[in-house]
Amino acid sequence: GQPIVGTEHLLLGILRCENSHAVTALQTLGVTHERAAECLQPTMSGHDEAPSANDEHNGISSHARRILEGSLREALKRGDGYIGVEHLLLALLSDSRNGAVQTLEALRVTPTKVRRELDRAWRTVTQQAEL
Repeated sequence: GQPIVGTEHLLLGILRCENSHAVTALQTLGVTHERAAECLQPTMSGHDEAPSANDEHNGISSHARRILEGSLREALKRGDGYIGVEHLLLALLSDSRNGAVQTLEALRVTPTKVRRELDRAWRTVTQQAEL
């Protein structure tokens, strides 16, 4: 029911992606779609706040747009030839001012913990592939 897509919506979308390392890492830390939705912290400071003309035109908040752009940087940094939900999650974690990180913190999950679990999930898959 929000007028624009914010970072908290990106987090909820990530949590709907089954069989992803991002969801595995989040669920290991107790973050589920249901729990995140209950603790949702909006990117905009108030639900009544009107979106800017730019946000309204694109239907996406400036925070969410920066995160989407950051997911490309995360993929390039890792040397991956694709942008996946893991890259989107890493980009979300890079900005503590967004609603997604605030939602995670309301669930007592820090960006550091999520990065650690995500790295563990990636290492496990890499080790299995080498066998």
